[in-house]
Parts: sequence; structure tokens; C-alpha cells
Amino acid sequence: MTENTKFANQKPLDQKPLDQFKDKKGRLWQKGQPVIIFSNSLNQWCPGEINGISSDDYGPCLDVRYWHNETSKAKYLDPTSNSIQPIKNV
Repeated sequence: MTENTKFANQKPLDQKPLDQFKDKKGRLWQKGQPVIIFSNSLNQWCPGEINGISSDDYGPCLDVRYWHNETSKAKYLDPTSNSIQPIKNV
């Protein structure tokens, strides 16, 4: 069974876009907010920003874009992930 057919009969999650979200650690996340992202493949922190925030049956998710050597990359992260940190005093 391929990945595409594996979930073919499941109902899609009802995603709701959000402009901001406060996580369990008390951090406020906002669309367009500058952040630093830890890239496992590069094994380093990279500058980035929150491109969007959504919430579904499993909870909130941050859509982030980050850069390394002028190359844009993307990730979806749980707001409580240790792989994302807000940039303070920006």
C-alpha cells in the first residue's frame, strides 16, 4: 500500500488558520515573527520566520521558513518544540 492510498478513506482534518498562538510555555507565536530554527540536517541554528499558524484536531502547528546560505527551507513544528526559539528584542 502506498503512502497516498494509505489514508485515502480517512476524513481530512479541519485546519483553522490562526494569526497568533500562546503555547503551554507561555510563549506567544505570531505570523511573520522572526525565530531561530534548529536544522537537524545541518546540525545548527538558522534564522527564520513564522509563515503561518494552524490548528487541527491534534493541536497547533507552526509553518516556518528558514535560511541557510541564501537557501530557503521549510518545516512544520509543534509550538512546544525545542527546535524553535523566538528571537528576543527584535
